[in-house]
Amino acid sequence: MNLKKAKQLFEEIVDICYQTENPKLIEAVEPIYRDVEASQDVSQIIVYAEELQVVMNEMDIDEDEEDDIQDIQEKIEMLSE
Repeated sequence: MNLKKAKQLFEEIVDICYQTENPKLIEAVEPIYRDVEASQDVSQIIVYAEELQVVMNEMDIDEDEEDDIQDIQEKIEMLSE
């Protein structure tokens, strides 16, 4: 995967985070998003996405957020492929 595609995929992750309207998730993704935008290497983006995944795993997820969280996790897995 090239850098541009990885950044686009992470942008999709950020969009889903905002759609959840979960303040903890939004708070977690904002600094990571800035780091991703500054990244010059796909491997850095993967590390940041994995950091976000750790945060999500530690959160209490509402039932109505489960589908969004699943979508985010799938996109993170796509980054790693």
